[in-house]
Amino acid sequence: MTKPFGVSRFTVTRAIEILVDEGLIRKGQGLGSFVAPPSLQRAPFTVEAQGRRASHRLLHFGPVEGRESLP
Repeated sequence: MTKPFGVSRFTVTRAIEILVDEGLIRKGQGLGSFVAPPSLQRAPFTVEAQGRRASHRLLHFGPVEGRESLP
């Protein structure tokens, strides 16, 4: 494998290690190395992405009676 490309076995091994670290290749013991499936990337959900603006307002402020059913 290394002779036609003129690179050492160490270089190929190191390159594969880097690709595994970056998540581009998956290795299975006794199976070999395979291209990893693309990772699932989702865009973060934001209100602004839907054309709205986030806001807040205080609805009520004051003492609350305790209940025995609550810790």
